[in-house]
Amino acid sequence: MADLTKFESREATLHCTPEEYYDFITDLRNFGRFIPGEVIKDWQSDADSCRFSITTMGEVNLKTSSKTPFSSVVFSGNVLVTIDFNLHSFISSGTNKKATVKLLMEANLPPMIKMFAAGPIQNFLETLVIEMEKFENWS
Repeated sequence: MADLTKFESREATLHCTPEEYYDFITDLRNFGRFIPGEVIKDWQSDADSCRFSITTMGEVNLKTSSKTPFSSVVFSGNVLVTIDFNLHSFISSGTNKKATVKLLMEANLPPMIKMFAAGPIQNFLETLVIEMEKFENWS
């Protein structure tokens, strides 16, 4: 059995309050706004789940698995149908009541997959926080 592997983003400060971020991100129809069009294909979503393909990772299925208002959201999913993961979004209030967000992805990756996937997963998390930082239409 593979060991639990963790990937963390840096902490990002957003142009919204923690409440606005939480309300926006808990509707998975909005999640695709943080993945650039050249990276994502075949986007399908409803409020609680989404499915898409990423060039470097293949097909991704994601659903909301737990929510703690204004402090965290956990999405569970799988990639390549066989690799399960959790994506945590930790929310706090920074200066001027702006939301700060840190992402944590946990997955049980076999050693060989881990070797090839570590870079793309870390890049994916960085892309998400960069796009979140740029985004301004939270309400």
